[in-house]
Amino acid sequence: MDLEESRLDNRWTLLGAETFALAPEVVSEARARLRQWLGTDHPVYESAELVVSELVTNAVVHSTRGRLYGNKVNLTVTGSETRIYIQVVDPGGPSWTPTVPREIPPDRISGRGLWLVTRHSRQWGVRDYGSLGRAAWAVLDIPKNPDNR
Repeated sequence: MDLEESRLDNRWTLLGAETFALAPEVVSEARARLRQWLGTDHPVYESAELVVSELVTNAVVHSTRGRLYGNKVNLTVTGSETRIYIQVVDPGGPSWTPTVPREIPPDRISGRGLWLVTRHSRQWGVRDYGSLGRAAWAVLDIPKNPDNR
């Protein structure tokens, strides 16, 4: 069963959803919500925290303010027995194709976000809804044996 089939089959539980203002300080607020929803002892908490940080940061930095969706960011986290699904919806902006660099030079200050999301997620992607906004999402596997993080 693939990701969409399992979501449609109600095998996913809503762990939390929150709407934030489109502002830099919401990144730490989003991490705090994730901590409440998952708990720091969750097997994928550290990876989920990093993915949430990167996706929310990208929303804040790259969204165009004043669009139909409004100046807000919505974070939703759902889970199943084997996976965590993170989605960040923002106002969107100019159409773009996400690219992940193969390597990041050590002296580079930015540009690591999607590289990190790629390394901590089973899969991820972006859905562009034009003037209605953009959704970035990631799926993280929960290890069968929590000691093998």
